[in-house]
Amino acid sequence: MKIAIIVSGWPSIYRPNSMPFFYEQVGAIAKDESIKIDVYIPFSITHYLKPRNIIKFFMGEFESFCSLSKDNVKLIPVPYVNLPKVLGFQNILDQLKVNTVCKSFGRKTKLKGSYDFVHCHFFSSAIIGCEINKRFGTPYLITEHASDLKLGMGSYKTGFINNVYGNAKKVIAVGEYLREQLLSTIESIDQVELIPNGIDGAKFKLAKGAKVEIKLIFIGHLIPRKGILELLVAFKEIKNKYEKVSLTIIGEGELRDQVEQYVSTEKIESCVELMGALNNENVALELSRHHLLVLPSDKESFGVVVIEAGACGLPVVARKSGGPEYIIDDSSLGEIYDGTNSSLVNSIDTVLNKIKLYKHQHIRDITLSKYDWSIVAKKIISLYKQMINN
Repeated sequence: MKIAIIVSGWPSIYRPNSMPFFYEQVGAIAKDESIKIDVYIPFSITHYLKPRNIIKFFMGEFESFCSLSKDNVKLIPVPYVNLPKVLGFQNILDQLKVNTVCKSFGRKTKLKGSYDFVHCHFFSSAIIGCEINKRFGTPYLITEHASDLKLGMGSYKTGFINNVYGNAKKVIAVGEYLREQLLSTIESIDQVELIPNGIDGAKFKLAKGAKVEIKLIFIGHLIPRKGILELLVAFKEIKNKYEKVSLTIIGEGELRDQVEQYVSTEKIESCVELMGALNNENVALELSRHHLLVLPSDKESFGVVVIEAGACGLPVVARKSGGPEYIIDDSSLGEIYDGTNSSLVNSIDTVLNKIKLYKHQHIRDITLSKYDWSIVAKKIISLYKQMINN
């Protein structure tokens, strides 16, 4: 079996946190050595022309992607020029990337032979897969990850969107809510497979936490959709009830200054730590040092951080936002709240009141039985074989 995978990001020396789950998923699939994989990584060189990156650009160091030590995996970086988005011209600008990837694909197939199919991640890659199918006749399947499906489709017209999804041999959603969205939104789809994201369970260790202090943790971009400001307001109430409780915030984003200002104004610097962005290894380490993950996002197609916490045996408090409620489907794993500040406070309070009753090994076992890459990769490979047989 020989396949091409088109991704929308990949870890590199300069951006180690760029879509690491693609790296892990491909690595898990590649354990089946009968599958030969070429990973196409379109990346814009435009932002490397900024002053702080200009030296890297001229030294040829503008991207050095993290390779997999697998003989059956080859990375194919595809640099393209990404012009600024101009209202009404998104389709034309996107076509620059599509054409560049298609040319690279054509050269590769001419030299090395054709692929059995192309696996596209996100709608942006599916557009490329659809064009490849049109030009070369190679079938494609799509995995959709988008937290906001309409936002991911941009200004494309309904007919074009239906064409991209309708011509795919298979469509996969990473979460049940996203699956329902696809079925109700895209007229050309009559079946969507459900295959979740995964994690490498070996990277995560059972949480030990602090013995004296109860430690909460937030992991995510500091942007409005992730609900970090709402969490801080709720944490202040929790702090008034629990004397020895702290909050660790991992991530960066546009709200960083507002977060720092709130922490300072409310005089909670002693119990709130901002750690910035961390790599996967350090995120796993920090999770093992805490007692509870809180995810107040208003939109999550899945919620990888939820299963990362679960792999450490941590209970989770998460907002009902599309993905987490299908993972935290039992009170032994945590609490789901409805989005109001009072329900967030109450859910955190509920978990903290029985924090010693949660069984870390039970949470870890449940999580890995569903979401370890060894499990998820088998589902993906099974679907690949269906593609070949059909």
